[in-house]
Amino acid sequence: MILQSLVTYYESLERKGKITSPGWCSAKVSFALELSEAGELLRIIPLKESVLRGKKTALVPTIRKVPQMVARSSGVSANFLCDNSSYLLGIDNKGKPERSVECFEAAKEKHLEILKETGGKAARAVVLYFKTWKPEKAMEHTALSEGVEEITAGGNLIFFIGDEFAQDDPAVKAAWETYSQKPGDGVEGTCLVTGKRAEIARIHGTIKGTGCSVQRGRIGIV
Repeated sequence: MILQSLVTYYESLERKGKITSPGWCSAKVSFALELSEAGELLRIIPLKESVLRGKKTALVPTIRKVPQMVARSSGVSANFLCDNSSYLLGIDNKGKPERSVECFEAAKEKHLEILKETGGKAARAVVLYFKTWKPEKAMEHTALSEGVEEITAGGNLIFFIGDEFAQDDPAVKAAWETYSQKPGDGVEGTCLVTGKRAEIARIHGTIKGTGCSVQRGRIGIV
């Protein structure tokens, strides 16, 4: 009964908006790439906010709800709509331009796949951005003429189109949820907690700072 109660409690917090839904997470975000409807980079918007730490004020990234991010320790694996400059701009400060371009190409492939049948100005802008952005010419862009060291320092970037962040656009959200809920190639089983049949999770996402892991929606107990 304890596990069932925990599931019920989780669902209650989810309905109240106190935790993220399956397929979503909370991430620290430092900047937004503002795009025109034609996918052109207009400017870089700082998203850090001032917080008081002791007697000093510090600028820290804001927390945003974004599509579930991948867990990576090495290799190239792109996130959707929220990632560092290597993946969204094709540049970094590590002196490895070839790898940065590889990261950008991985992000381009993922975004074009997820948004290929999605309408709306946000989806079109992101698709056009990835189709037209040239990492090798990034440093020549006026939007990157200042603060590029901080932008390429490893913090997360997101997209801003019109008057909203791309991940908040209804059509984009629907496209991501359809993509993230696709059945995988794993073995299915019946969860002893919920009684529902679902794919057995091979790997669970880590809850930072706890040493624990969880993945709701793909069961880990059968």
